[in-house]
Amino acid sequence: MNEIVREVKVLPTYYDGTKFRSRLEARWAIFFDYLRIPYRYEYEGFDLDGVWYVPDFYLPKQDYWIEVKPVSPSEKEQDKCERLAKATETSTYCFWDIPRPWDGSDDGPAYAWRSEWYFNWDNCHNFIQCHNCGAIRIEYYEHSYWYCNHCDSEADNEAKQLKIAYEVARRFRFDNFKIAESGRIINEN
Repeated sequence: MNEIVREVKVLPTYYDGTKFRSRLEARWAIFFDYLRIPYRYEYEGFDLDGVWYVPDFYLPKQDYWIEVKPVSPSEKEQDKCERLAKATETSTYCFWDIPRPWDGSDDGPAYAWRSEWYFNWDNCHNFIQCHNCGAIRIEYYEHSYWYCNHCDSEADNEAKQLKIAYEVARRFRFDNFKIAESGRIINEN
């Protein structure tokens, strides 16, 4: 039987004074930094009915837990995310792969356990941004339109700032960089 190999060698990576367990997590931190989304890395651990779990990121402004995986999450990993969402009554998202926009496929790039859906999960979630105020949130992709929760303007996942953030996170070189006072990431290569 051919089984999908789920083991991926991780490379601990330093970024902006934090040691991330993997380069993948560091790339997501870059994505959040570029968009000026405050995050807390491995902020808090939880005992979920005997299963210890430390989610990768907490986004306080959006009130989301974010887990990142190199490949689509296993059933065990999905179960942890669902338990976390129920225990904390907070929407929990599991993204896989490096930050990227949704490509229109039926699978990706995130599963979600959303508190407002009574913790049901579904895939096809992605970041969207308001055209007017710039607010960012995660939304189910198959909606034909989105509106901002803050100013009721249109929002979408094709915003220029989102596209740039994906590219910056994907192409970032960790060997020589600094963070400007503005919060912008500057590669010095």
